[in-house]
Amino acid sequence: MKRVCAVAAAAILAACSRDPQAAGPAARPQAPEPLKATVWTADGELYLEYPPLARNQKERLAIHLTRLTDFRAVKDAACEVRLDWDTDSDLFPCDPSTHPGIFGANVEPKSEGNVRLSILVHGRDLNDTFEVGRVKIAADAASAEKAARIEGRNHPVLEGTAVGAGFRHAAGNGSKFAREHACCSRNIASHRGRSGRHCADCG
Repeated sequence: MKRVCAVAAAAILAACSRDPQAAGPAARPQAPEPLKATVWTADGELYLEYPPLARNQKERLAIHLTRLTDFRAVKDAACEVRLDWDTDSDLFPCDPSTHPGIFGANVEPKSEGNVRLSILVHGRDLNDTFEVGRVKIAADAASAEKAARIEGRNHPVLEGTAVGAGFRHAAGNGSKFAREHACCSRNIASHRGRSGRHCADCG
């Protein structure tokens, strides 16, 4: 009996002395949250999410478009992502929309540095250009993620010059536009495959 107790005690001591950190691999650092931008013009609203961008790295942009004539998601339109360098421009077509208002585009910048990002929309529902502003293209993916963590994750809300106080009042927290925008901001992740809901469910 004494021998059994001694063996059990030794086993307990051995278990307690083990390093709990050695039980599994070290946790991998989480990827930074997507960068986000909201741009209003007189006729439309853009909500954009995208990862930090790096030279020669293909990344996916998630785009939601709303027309302001009736505050509904854009359905019958196509879009392009434009990167304007000092002496040149790159155009990346959006995939055809499979859900109202939601578009996606693969973007692969050819150079590093600061570039002007725009979303061009053309179609029966909306013809407009959304100027997101200057974004930084990093030298590589590691530098892009580091810059995103240091410099912050969000663009400011950019408001088109044609948007007046009347629209700002109409788009207040209780308006249909505001409710749809908040819903689609949450559910645009469906374009990245993380949710079964879509912006069309928010009407």
